[in-house]
This record gives sequence, structure tokens and C-alpha cells, in this order.
Amino acid sequence: MYLVEVDQESAQNNDLKEIAADTFKGRALISSKELRQIHQDTFGVQDRTARSYVKMMLDAKIIEKSNQFPSDFRLILP
Repeated sequence: MYLVEVDQESAQNNDLKEIAADTFKGRALISSKELRQIHQDTFGVQDRTARSYVKMMLDAKIIEKSNQFPSDFRLILP
């Protein structure tokens, strides 16, 4: 059972990485508000769910808050 959970988490992280790569394509920084709006528009979710996606990306170390602009995020992936 544990392997199934790990596989699902890995698949979810891969999906989040793809979403982040597409979202940040050609951009160094995206504001928190804009990132949530992109998720809302793309997936048809409410703000609360969009915030969850951002948190999952932060927790998975796919994105991080900008040191220079605290309300902005940057992509960590290569």
C-alpha cells in the first residue's frame, strides 16, 4: 500500500512540475495573485483550491518565494 501512495505523490509532483514549467515559460517571476488566477482560469477552480496548488508547489520545492519581491514566486526547476 505504501508504494501506491508514493507513486501517486510522485505522479502528482510530476504534474505540478509540468504545470509550473508551462506557467513560468519565459517569465522569471509571477505574483501570488497572478499565479492563483492562472490556476483558476486553467483548471476552473476557486481561489481556495488555487492557493492549495501554490502551497503544494512550494512544499514540493518546485517554486519558491522571491527574496527580492516577497509577493512573487520564481520557478526552481531548471
